[in-house]
Amino acid sequence: MARTIGAIGDLTVDIIIPGLSRIPEWGQEVEIGKPILRLGGNIGNMAVGASALNSDFRIFSIVGKDEDGSFILNRIQELNLDAGNIEITDQESTCKTYACLRNDGERFMLTYKGTLECIESTMIKSNVGTDIVFLGGWCLPPRVEEERLIKCIEYWKGEKKIVSTDLIWSDDTWSHKNQLTNFLNKIDILFMNESELHALTGETGFDKAVIQVKKMMGIHGSGDGRLCIIKLGAEGAALIDGDKLFRAGAYPVTPVDTVGAGDLFNIGFLHAMFQIGMDSRNALEFASTFASVFISKYYGNPPTQNEIMDLMKQLA
Repeated sequence: MARTIGAIGDLTVDIIIPGLSRIPEWGQEVEIGKPILRLGGNIGNMAVGASALNSDFRIFSIVGKDEDGSFILNRIQELNLDAGNIEITDQESTCKTYACLRNDGERFMLTYKGTLECIESTMIKSNVGTDIVFLGGWCLPPRVEEERLIKCIEYWKGEKKIVSTDLIWSDDTWSHKNQLTNFLNKIDILFMNESELHALTGETGFDKAVIQVKKMMGIHGSGDGRLCIIKLGAEGAALIDGDKLFRAGAYPVTPVDTVGAGDLFNIGFLHAMFQIGMDSRNALEFASTFASVFISKYYGNPPTQNEIMDLMKQLA
């Protein structure tokens, strides 16, 4: 039976700045392409993917009582997703991210936090009625108090919910790395990219880093259903399931826009496991294919579940 997915975290307005040939030095100027306005943030990007997959996806977040907040709410409704659990506040302005794209699709982001300052209270107040609870990276320490986070996780797990999260790359995160390690053994499905794997474990080699993250999560032996997924960009992804390590290659594409690729992978994996009913290894292949194909298209023409399933059959 399909299980519902709920996500707590950031909804932002993304201003995509394409055509960046290089990062200018202070005092310099470079020309760019035409900026694009769209829904973003970890949870916003997952929402776009969930809509494409026709996934049963609920959003728990907060936006400002402003033009950007209205843009986000309207976009959620256009995606045919429920906006009923999105709080509106006049205490902060809506979060905004400027995503600067290099010509090959690589990017860096500049973020104004705004409503992200309210994420902890949003997480605590949220009455999450879904089977799966996904926490965006902004729900993790130091942005959310460690003790409160652990209490929330223990409450959800007491209700037999599956708890998942994705680490977030930021200076704040790694300066408080010890707070992250204190709750990782309570997470059922952990997502991260390769840079985050090395930053978290302090290991430079991939194999040693995998061993270390297994210790941090308490994964051992034949496994207890808890998983760690490492996103490897153009190389695909790796899955730690007990004492086994699986890999899935990325579907060969020419990327148009890589902003949100990791978030698209996350919803692809969760959708495949809990709504299609795939095992973890096939879900890894589904997610890798979905994210790869998505970033090769423009956002107005996302791939569907059936298209991804057909591609997987061709690759089998």
